[in-house]
Amino acid sequence: MKKNIFSQADNLRKKALWVWQETLAFNRRAPETRVAISLSLIEIFVAIYYRGLITFNPSQPLDEERGRCIISNSNLLLNLKSL
Repeated sequence: MKKNIFSQADNLRKKALWVWQETLAFNRRAPETRVAISLSLIEIFVAIYYRGLITFNPSQPLDEERGRCIISNSNLLLNLKSL
């Protein structure tokens, strides 16, 4: 069981790194975005999304079963774009 937990944690770290890279790439294309605040919550978003605590299907944005996440700062939307 411990091996499985470590494997899951390693997988989440890899996904978080990918989201970091995507967020930074987006910021290079749109430098007016505030990248620091976008990077601050990446690990939390990755854990919530990839562990299945919140679900979202981009092809069905109005699905009644979709997960919901309240974001109080629009700069954090860069993270969701990368997920």
